[in-house]
Amino acid sequence: SAITRYILTEFAKTFALTLGALTAVLMLTCVSFELERYEVPLEYMYLFAPWLVPYAVKSAIPAAALFATSTVFGRMAAFNELTAAKAMGIAPSRLSSPLLAVVAPLCALLPLLDDLHSDQCVNGMHAALREHAVSILQETLRRGETLERKGFSIHAERCDGDQLRNIYLQVRNTESKTTTLSAKAESGVF
Repeated sequence: SAITRYILTEFAKTFALTLGALTAVLMLTCVSFELERYEVPLEYMYLFAPWLVPYAVKSAIPAAALFATSTVFGRMAAFNELTAAKAMGIAPSRLSSPLLAVVAPLCALLPLLDDLHSDQCVNGMHAALREHAVSILQETLRRGETLERKGFSIHAERCDGDQLRNIYLQVRNTESKTTTLSAKAESGVF
């Protein structure tokens, strides 16, 4: 019927806009949290973003559905469309049933998105982080510099491709600033 199409159209527009906005906000929040957690510079945001999409969408769907439903029925109430529908003998359950038919399958997708996020995304983020760490290490050592991070430093006198020569590794206790491990190797490979 026309009222069902009207309700579903209004819901779809509001839901899509809200889902997009909430997903973007959640993506920025999650990516900035992960960057801070792993101490990665902001310009490497692209490493984490693709792996966090399922989490952001999964988290945004319920809020977007609630907001869109409230907006549709709030707007209908504000324009006295609900009162007119009741006066015509249309039951409120008949007005809400199209939205339930749409929202129920969306909610059924949430566990699937959660499963997708849990293992694949975490492993993907860690693989991207490892690639990033190796590229920073290679770039720093090729320039002949020492790479230093919290409690850790590594230096190689020469770096030819993936081959390292005269490597010195040091691990320090970050609280007492004392060296807890020192290692030296004549050669190594990335």
